[in-house]
Amino acid sequence: MSSAPVTLGSLFDQAGIEPLYIHLGREISRCDHATFEAFETQQAPWPSPWQQRAHLGIVFELEGATASTTVVWFLAFPLDEQGFLDPAMRDGFIHRLLHTLGQQPLDTLAASEEVVPLMKDNPLAFEPSDLSLALFHALVARAQHRPASSHCEMAEAYFNGSMPDRHWEVLGWQGVADYVIRRDGASERHLATRLDTLPDPALVALNACLEFCPPLSGELIEALKQQSVSASSSEVRQSCLRAGLASARPEAAEWANDLLEKTSVDDETLAVFAVRGWHHLEHETRLHRFLDQLSKSSTLDMAQWLKSLALLPRLRLPLLMMLKNAPDDSLLARRLDQLTM
Repeated sequence: MSSAPVTLGSLFDQAGIEPLYIHLGREISRCDHATFEAFETQQAPWPSPWQQRAHLGIVFELEGATASTTVVWFLAFPLDEQGFLDPAMRDGFIHRLLHTLGQQPLDTLAASEEVVPLMKDNPLAFEPSDLSLALFHALVARAQHRPASSHCEMAEAYFNGSMPDRHWEVLGWQGVADYVIRRDGASERHLATRLDTLPDPALVALNACLEFCPPLSGELIEALKQQSVSASSSEVRQSCLRAGLASARPEAAEWANDLLEKTSVDDETLAVFAVRGWHHLEHETRLHRFLDQLSKSSTLDMAQWLKSLALLPRLRLPLLMMLKNAPDDSLLARRLDQLTM
C-alpha cells in the first residue's frame, strides 16, 4: 500500500500548525484549506491561475522559547497546460525544507534562523507588488481579528468625505487597501455618491484595490460605469472598467453585455475581460461575442489570450467547445487556422 505524498499541507498538519492561505495572483482573497489540499494532491486544478502559476501567500506562527514568530512565504507554483500542479519545484522545496528540518518537527524551528532563509534562492518564491502586499496585509489582519493599520482611519475619512480631497496624496497603498478590505455595504453605497468628486489619482488608486476586492453593491457599479463614460483619460476609464467588471453582480453582467454588443471593442477593453471580467464569459452569448471581437484585433496576441483563458477551470470546457465548433466561414475559424499553420 503506497503512502500518501508529502505535501506542504501535510507537513503543517503533522506539526499542528494551521496556516492562513491567501490567493495573490488573478485575485487577492482567502483560500480555504480544502482548495489548497485538492490542488497540492493534484485532485483539482488551481481555480484562478495567473501567468500559468498559482500565486499564494502562506502565513503561520512558530512558537519560540519566549515569543511566537509570524512567518510569511510567497510562493508561485507552476501549472501544467490544464491548470494542475506541476509538482517538480514544489517537491524540490519540500526536499530542501526536510533537509533543513532534519529530525526536528516544523513547529520547533527558530523562524528567523532556519525557516525564513528557505525563501533565499527559492525558485518558487516571488515578491508581490506594493499593491498586492498592502491588500495581503489588510486581509491577514482582518482574518486574524487584528486592527487595521494606522493608515486606515485617514483613508476612511478621506473616502467618506470628511477630509479635504486635496489630501489624497497622504493615504498610501496600505490605507486604501485597509479601507477597501473593511468596507461594508453602507459605506460602499456612500462611496458611490462620492466617486465624481475624487481627483483622478485617488480614483485610480481606489479602483486598483476594488478590482481585487470587487464592488458589493449595484450603486457602486453604476457609479463606476458613469465615471468610465466621463473619464478624462484612458487610465481612469480602464481602472473603472477593471473595478466594475471584476464584480459578479448582475449590474456588472449588464455592463459587460453593453460593452460586447458594440460593433467594435478596443483592445484595452478586451484585455479587461480576459484579466478581470473573465467570469462574465461563462455565458454562451457573451463568450461568443468576446471571441468574435478578439478575432477582429490585429494587435492582441490571440493565442496567448486563449491559452490564458483556457487555464481557468470554469471557462476551459465552454471555451474549447466554442473554438472547436466555430463555423468554417467565420472570422474566428480563419484566425484559428492561421494560429495552427
